[in-house]
Amino acid sequence: MIKFSLFKNNKFIRWVEYGIGILLFISGVLLYLWISGYQVGWNLLTKEWVTYSSEEYCYSLQYPGRWRVYSSGDQGWHGGVRPNQRLMLVESPRILWLDQMDFTTDQFHMENPTLEKVAQYALQDSIHRSSKPQDVQPYTIDNKPALIRLFSESGTVVEAYISRENDGLILRMRTTGNKEDAEDMFQQIVATFSYSQQCK
Repeated sequence: MIKFSLFKNNKFIRWVEYGIGILLFISGVLLYLWISGYQVGWNLLTKEWVTYSSEEYCYSLQYPGRWRVYSSGDQGWHGGVRPNQRLMLVESPRILWLDQMDFTTDQFHMENPTLEKVAQYALQDSIHRSSKPQDVQPYTIDNKPALIRLFSESGTVVEAYISRENDGLILRMRTTGNKEDAEDMFQQIVATFSYSQQCK
């Protein structure tokens, strides 16, 4: 008597495995398209920019509505530079990839501040331990003189420096993704930046 079983047939097993592989691949593609569509839809729904304004620190700016906002008070955040106030804008996490941008504004008191002193002070921050800063270049923010510095081989893409009567401001863009995209976003945010030269 000959016993026959489909599951002992190697050819049948190969076809089953092949079919399962096709189904998994199609499911993965459909899931990717669904999530990507969700991400695009979310970005379209939140494409409007939001205004952040600080009367205490005398500046305002705009940022994409889908970004999250964090701020610290008089103690600042830990690091080489301890600002009196830090505002951090963080791009909402993307679902299928980890690339992310964040924009920070550090405000700190300084005696007789100048643009050069603010730029030098910024390099003390611990985030620059492995960075390669380029030379500062003249820049303009809110129709006032400023300095700008690009970075290479670091998460930091670009920084801009502002000196006021009693303090300094550091505007910084960091990213884990494409630096050109981050630099473009930096330019867009800084274009909305407005501040008073005198701030108590």
